[in-house]
Amino acid sequence: MKNQYFGDINDFRKYGLLRTIQRESGLGIGVCWFLTADDGGVDGRLMKYLNQPSRWRHYDSELYDKLQSLLDTDVKRSVSHARTWDLVSGAAYFDELLTDSRSARLAYFDAARHVLGNCDLIFVRL
Repeated sequence: MKNQYFGDINDFRKYGLLRTIQRESGLGIGVCWFLTADDGGVDGRLMKYLNQPSRWRHYDSELYDKLQSLLDTDVKRSVSHARTWDLVSGAAYFDELLTDSRSARLAYFDAARHVLGNCDLIFVRL
């Protein structure tokens, strides 16, 4: 996952699913981003749905409205919005940057286990 991808149509679908699971089951949700550095590529540009409320908003109006904030030119795409906008109520998020170093990866997974260890369901976002 890269910050440059946050909020595209695929995220709308995934967050909608996680919100439904959490709401219907009461399970504690965790999200592990596997966040890597932005690369300037074109992936994640599937944002046209945010200009089509009549087609998409009825699925989850609260989620849609929050993600629509990404259309504001002052709002930078970042996975941190998932937490601050409370996209999945009460979810735990692990959003440290994942690098290629073996020692850094070991530390990353140890820290992720600490943050997400009490969650009932962990969603891994690659």
